[in-house]
Order: sequence, then C-alpha cells, then structure tokens
Amino acid sequence: MTHGKKNSLFLLSACMIVLFALCYVWISIYNRHCADDFDAIRDVNLYGIFGAIKHCYVSWEGSFTQGIVNYPMSELFKNNTSLFWYNVISLACLAGSCYLLTAYLCRKFLVVIRPYALLVCGSILATLFFTSPSIDEVWFWLVGSASYLWPLTFLFMALYFILKREEKVVYLLLACVFCFLFAGSRLNYPVIFGFFYFLYLLYDFRRGRKLNMKLLLPFLFLGIGLLVYVLAPGNFVRRGYAEANISLAFTTVVKHLVKGSFRIILYNHLFQLPYMAIMLSPLPLLAVSFYEGVPQWIKNLDLKKTLLRLALLYLGAMFVHTFIMYFALGDAGGSPRTRLLLHLVFCVFFASFYFFVGLGYSDNVNNKGL
Repeated sequence: MTHGKKNSLFLLSACMIVLFALCYVWISIYNRHCADDFDAIRDVNLYGIFGAIKHCYVSWEGSFTQGIVNYPMSELFKNNTSLFWYNVISLACLAGSCYLLTAYLCRKFLVVIRPYALLVCGSILATLFFTSPSIDEVWFWLVGSASYLWPLTFLFMALYFILKREEKVVYLLLACVFCFLFAGSRLNYPVIFGFFYFLYLLYDFRRGRKLNMKLLLPFLFLGIGLLVYVLAPGNFVRRGYAEANISLAFTTVVKHLVKGSFRIILYNHLFQLPYMAIMLSPLPLLAVSFYEGVPQWIKNLDLKKTLLRLALLYLGAMFVHTFIMYFALGDAGGSPRTRLLLHLVFCVFFASFYFFVGLGYSDNVNNKGL
C-alpha cells in the first residue's frame, strides 16, 4: 500500500466519521423523552423493570428484546432532561459490535490491519446514519431505538460469534444467546436474517458438507426466539385494537407487494444513492490498496455474476420484508422505521459492489502490467 493511497483512504474515511460524530452528538445533546417513552417510565414505576417486560409481553406485543433494552434505560434516564448519555451508550454498543465483526472479516479476507478496519466500520455506520429511513425515530427516540437500532447490535454480535463458533464453546453459546435476542426484536428482522441464514445452510449442504451442528444451533435459537415472539399473548391483544384490512386474494397480495416494493426502492434507495455513492467511496480504494491480501478465490469471482447474485439476494430480502409487513400490518412497505435492517442490507450490498469495482480495477491494472 503506497503512502498516497494510505493518506487518501484515511482522509476520506475520517471525514465521514467526524461528520457523523458531530451531527450525532449535536442532536443527542438536545434529545428528549417523547411519546411512548413516558408510557415506558410509567410502566417501570408501576411494575418494576421485570414486571414491565412481562406486562408488555402479555398485554401489548411480543417484542421481549425491546423491553429488555427499553425498560432498564427508561428507569436509568427517567429523571434526565437530556438523553445524551443514552444515545452515547446506544452508539457505543452499536459501533463496538460492528467493529468486532468488521475487523474479523477484514483480517480474514483482506489482511487489513485494525486501524483501517475501524475506518471501514465508521464509514459504513456513517452511511447507514445519514441515509437511514426515519433517523429521528430509529437513532434518537428511546423506545424507537430500543426496537429498531439495538437489534442491529445483537445481530452484529451474533454474526461475530457464529464466525468464531469453532474456536470456543462459549462463543457458540453466545451466538445462540444473541440470535435469540435478535429474534425477539421486530417480526421482520429475524425473518430477513433467517432467510439469509437458511440460504447459507442450503449452500453449505449442497457443497457436500455434513450437517454442522455448530452452525445449525444458532439458527435453531433464532427460530425459538421468533416462536416466543409470535406466540406472545400481547400480539393478539394489540391486534384487537387495530384490525388490519388484509385480503388473501392472490392478485390483491401481489398488488400490495409490488406497491410496497416500489415505495421502498423509490424513497429508501433511489433518493439515497448519490449520498451512498459519496460516503462509501473509501471502499473501492480499500480493495485497490489491499489487493495483494485478498484471497485468490475472491479475485477469481466473476464480477457480473457476483453482482447479479447480490441483487437477487437483496430482492429476496425485500420480498420477505414486504410479505411479512403485509400479513402482519396490512401495509407491505411498512413504516419507514421498520425498514432499517433492510436498508442495512442494501448498504452492505452497495459497499460490496464498490469493493468489487475496486477489485476489477486492480485486476485490469495487473493484467495490463501497469
């Protein structure tokens, strides 16, 4: 890696991270309790933390993970006029988990040293923040962030320990715990993750490998957590307050799924592409700079086929999201805040596209002997 490339990569990533940090801190200073936050504080005062979690599970919804985060934080910050320190804790957990996963993947596939893995992690989180649907509800609202942002921390930790499952038994157990917690977040979250997980299990099986119980066990805990979520008495109580108008007619379902997908592509992706193109610009440079450390099997991948597969995987995830949203709420697109995980998938796939563009450039340079 030349000194010039090193400085360019550092400067681009550092600018994204500093801009993100300044905006996040500034907004956090003026962040306050609102809406459902006051209901959470009331429930903790009436029932205690564990009682509030149980009360929510049996009388409102099955998202037990939201309660595990929301109610202790509501108790801790109930007398605060500012939620600055809550937002600091929230971001620190998200960034720490994302860095652990990113650093592991960078060391494994790019031989990238940790400072640059940190820059990559920061660039991805900054991109996710500035292009997120409903930034206010997802990143700053206490109840909203407990419902939609904190599950990403559990997802990153689950993936990290799944990748390290062969090293220690405790890593496998932690992978199961975090999969279970992630499953108890929002209904569409574990289903989307389960979609990718199942495809990987199928791919692993088709390669002729024996059934790997250490890989299957976290998937089973994901399913158990989802079952605990779905069977919660509170789901049926809440559904009685607002009956969704859901038609099972095939043409009606298809119409809603297409309409919901169009909303997501238009409002979540097309309008955000220019910003993502700028903020993820360090990724091609990363591929060029660490080209020698990239495993040969990645270099041998066909660029067009790889990008097509990534696009199909994303379309599959979007179909899962719209399908779940329609049959759960009658709205295939779902509210903007429910699309955070889907948007993260899009960011990762767009970053992968940028990375492969950098690899393709390096291949052309090497083939021409430049």
